[in-house]
Amino acid sequence: MSLNKLFLYLKKNLVIYTLVLIYLLLLLLNASGVGIWLPPCLITEATGHRCFSCGLNTAAIHLFRLELALAFTANPLIYLYVPIIIGWITIDFHKFRVQPKTTDNNEQ
Repeated sequence: MSLNKLFLYLKKNLVIYTLVLIYLLLLLLNASGVGIWLPPCLITEATGHRCFSCGLNTAAIHLFRLELALAFTANPLIYLYVPIIIGWITIDFHKFRVQPKTTDNNEQ
């Protein structure tokens, strides 16, 4: 695969990958002990009950530190979400990579 095609793919998905990189940077900074603020769960703030995604930031920070048991304790769904997200990105990139080349109809 050429570098141009990779840059085209990244340009096409610029917003989503920029947000993912910012989120990963915040998690890495928290995992390194810098202590960057992450927003609280709005559902917990509004209802007082934990939602299914509560603890995912903490679980991700524990994963970066390779503290697997603590990650599971924070939110067991982290072990479901990470493979799904990696698989989604891989499938999306593969679909982009094997797209048929478009031809200009005026050249015929």
